[in-house]
Amino acid sequence: MDYQKQQEIRWNIFVNTVDRIYRVFGMEPPNKPVKDAIWPLVSNIPDDAWLYIERNICAMNEKPKNLGKCMYALAVKWRDSRANRQSYPGGRAIAPSGGRHFQAPKSPIGDRVAQIRRNNPGLSTVQALGMALAETKGVPNVR
Repeated sequence: MDYQKQQEIRWNIFVNTVDRIYRVFGMEPPNKPVKDAIWPLVSNIPDDAWLYIERNICAMNEKPKNLGKCMYALAVKWRDSRANRQSYPGGRAIAPSGGRHFQAPKSPIGDRVAQIRRNNPGLSTVQALGMALAETKGVPNVR
């Protein structure tokens, strides 16, 4: 499958997930510009992670104020929870679907989250991401 087709499939999964999340919280799904703003942060999330993300967000008491950051944090948590899966020679993990696991783009915020987790082993990835974002006072610069 070519890259363009794969991105189109991921976009459709993302849009359907966002629409369902908004409906669960009794809200109208957002318009395309809102989805376009979230997309760069979550475009590398693999298909296998979206159900996990949707279930976790829908289990919350209210919709997260920053849905993109929450989705990204849950994707990292999903990836970390599968760290002991079978892997290719060379160490790349195989997802249950046979595809490769989500590889978060390298970014200063991701490096800071890893550092916070190393220094505070009891923290979850989501908590560490929250601390890292609070330090930077902004949205991570993700490709």
